[in-house]
Amino acid sequence: MSDNIRWKILNSIEQMCASIIEQMYQYPISSLTLTINNQNYDWKIDNHQDFTRYIYVLATIHRLVRTQTRMNMRELFYSQVNLFRHQRISDYIVEQIARHLSVDRRQLGFVATAKGFCAGLKILSSSFSSQQTIDLI
Repeated sequence: MSDNIRWKILNSIEQMCASIIEQMYQYPISSLTLTINNQNYDWKIDNHQDFTRYIYVLATIHRLVRTQTRMNMRELFYSQVNLFRHQRISDYIVEQIARHLSVDRRQLGFVATAKGFCAGLKILSSSFSSQQTIDLI
């Protein structure tokens, strides 16, 4: 990923968080608004769990992009099972943030890993045949 995209993501997250902190000090804390690319997300204080989920995912994205590390979607879910309750909730938030930041999920540091995941050149051979190579796609 290019440094320009990394800085764009990091700056966007930092601006969002600064805006939220500013709102918390300026307005009555009955509701908070998170703005991503002119799309507003409003939360009532009594529904703080959705807000907490978004802030947790934003913090995770910031850490992943800043350190240039990766995490699979399942790891995100299992890092806070009680917060997300279902993996589809954490997946949805990541996809929504990626869409509104106009970047790919991989650029946020998240990868999808299927069962049996492996990478690199693989050659299958059998002791019954004459070292026949099979291409894996």
